[in-house]
Amino acid sequence: MCNATLNGLALLVMAVSIIVGSVWEHGYTVVGLTAFATLLKGWNDFKKYSFKMDTAKFAYTTYEKTLSELRNYALGGVDELDGFLTKMQALDDVVTNFTPPTYNRYVRDYEKRFRYVPI
Repeated sequence: MCNATLNGLALLVMAVSIIVGSVWEHGYTVVGLTAFATLLKGWNDFKKYSFKMDTAKFAYTTYEKTLSELRNYALGGVDELDGFLTKMQALDDVVTNFTPPTYNRYVRDYEKRFRYVPI
């Protein structure tokens, strides 16, 4: 959401800068608008929102595949338990290392919605 908003806002400010530049004779306004648009785009690139989106998609698809393999194991598709568990641990480590950290507010919201009950 932040990636799309900041990119859209930067494009909008740049378009306004072009229109204002062709109508007004004052060059400082155009320079200020262009600098603001460049600042927005730079901030968006600095925060690396697109990379965070890609890693979140990677984590989702990897866990989706993991659930599919777990289902196959439960139905008897895999014979070696040790190899299967090693593969699942490696996938979990890869996803944990590549995904961005989770904010505490998201963890609190998750814990409010899904309460862990030990069996």
